[in-house]
Parts: sequence; structure tokens; C-alpha cells
Amino acid sequence: MECAVVIHTEEEFDWNGGFNRFNDNVSHHTQFTTTVKQLLDIGAKVTLALDYAFINSPQGRQAIEELVGLASPNIEFASHLHPWVTPPYSESDSEGNVDEYHSFAGNLARDLEFDKLKTLTDAIEALTHHAPTTYLAGRYGIGENTYEILHALGYKTDISPSAFSDFTSMGGPDFSSTTNGHYVKQGIEVFPHNSAFLSVVGPLANYLNKKPELFTRIQSSTPLKLLSKIARVKKLRFSPEGVPIYELKRIYSRLQQTGHQHLILSLHSSSLKSGLTPYSTGNTAADIGESTVEIMTWLLNNNKVIPSLVSEFSRLEKANND
Repeated sequence: MECAVVIHTEEEFDWNGGFNRFNDNVSHHTQFTTTVKQLLDIGAKVTLALDYAFINSPQGRQAIEELVGLASPNIEFASHLHPWVTPPYSESDSEGNVDEYHSFAGNLARDLEFDKLKTLTDAIEALTHHAPTTYLAGRYGIGENTYEILHALGYKTDISPSAFSDFTSMGGPDFSSTTNGHYVKQGIEVFPHNSAFLSVVGPLANYLNKKPELFTRIQSSTPLKLLSKIARVKKLRFSPEGVPIYELKRIYSRLQQTGHQHLILSLHSSSLKSGLTPYSTGNTAADIGESTVEIMTWLLNNNKVIPSLVSEFSRLEKANND
């Protein structure tokens, strides 16, 4: 089993305060580079999904230039499109505000989505001297034109889908029936962000992870909801943000039991500094960085997990199929 750490490397903004092109501050660059270096020191590999506001800020550029200077083969620079802070800004109003529907890049007109991703792609290549081949849509917001655009811009891999998640209430995509499994769409290798259903009833958890449609049925039935509560069914993302170490270990074990081959341990760069995300209130920001290093140390030392970049998933998947 291969495991990549994916850091959503982005600006700071109020997650409940709407979307504005001018919310582009970056003050967590020191905590960010410290955590990346700690991960490299334990032998992990890190995919940095960079957004435009982060790399366009002096602090963000400083952080990335420092990591580029390490000349490490264990860092991948991917792209992370937050459309509201990426030019051209034709969807924003005169004050820079963007409505929630258009915060999902996949909801933009095809040419605007293309232009924004090309702007970001070119900026990443100019800063890192590497053209990104892995994509992560901000808010997991892929749309009907995304894969054609990715192919046109030379991308190979997408990690935008979030397993078992439904964003339709916000105008986003529905991944409620998307499992953790790899698939190919329009020539692009897709590896969803990992989540898992857990339960004290092991066979039920395994079934839900393979057939998530059952969970949708459970949610619409009062008797089934009661039974699921008795069985302690819950869905958790494979992330140190709001998920304790012991639960991360349970997620790993459940994904291993269901035959999953590619792990994505994900977090947001801004969660590494207190008060910048809902996950980093109080002292929990330090805990998130420490938890990321701790769970990766456990995975690498005790479970025969192979460190990987997301871009290497495709190569390994192809080799397994040959």
C-alpha cells in the first residue's frame, strides 16, 4: 500500500465568511515549512497542492522557494485551484465577492475554468521549475469540463473527488457514491481523497466502504438509522484535522481490509497555525502538525506502507495492471 501526504497549500480566509478575491493573506508559512521538513525527515513524501494566492504572496513564495532549494525528490508541486483568488476575475463583483456556486471551479464557464487553471499552472511552473501534473480542485469542485481541461493542459492525475461526500447543498458535486478506488476519466487517472465508514460491526463497515449506496438508504430510514447508531456507524476523513490518532489508525485498517492500494492523508496548510481554520482553534494547530508526523511515522514503521507522491500512484497502478 502506498501513502501520500497531500497538503492543500492555500491562503487564509474565514471559512464561514464567503469568498472574496482580496482574502489572500498568508502568515502560516513558517509552520508550513517546518511540518513539511519534519515529514521529509521521517521518510514521508509530500504532494503540495499549491493555490495562486499562496504562491503569489511574499511569504508563500519564500516557503516554496525554500522547499524547491532542498532539491528533494520527495516533494511534488501540484495545483490547487481556488477560483475566487485566481485571475481572470470575471465572475466576481465590483467588491471582489464571489457567490458560493461559483466557488466551485467546475461550475464556471469552460473557458473561464480553463483560463484560471492555466494561470495557476504557469505560475507554479515559473516558481518551481516543474509543470504540475497533479490537480486538486478547490472545495473538491470538479465539473463537466474539468477533465477535458486537465488533459489539454498536460495533467495526468486528479485527486479532486472526496469519497462518500455530497456537496450539492452548496452547489457543488456529489461524491456520495464515489468509493476510495482508483478510476480513469477521459484519460486522467483519478485517486479520490480518502474517507472510511467505521463500525463496531466489521462486515458492515467493509460493505459500506464498497457499497456506499447503503448509507444513503440508512439516512432516509428511521429504523435503519437506529440500527446504524447501535452499530456505531460513522464516516471519517483520513486527515489529522479533527480526527484523533486512534481513529486514523482505524481508518487505515479498514481501508487495508477492503483492499485499498493508495492512501491520501490530507490537511490544509493554514490549519498548522492557530485560529486560521475551524480545525485549528486554541492549541490544536500544533497538534495537527504533530499528529500528521506521528501517524505517518506509525504508518511507515509498523505497517509496510510505502511513501509515495500522488504522481507516482499512476505509475504504480499501471505497473500493477501490466
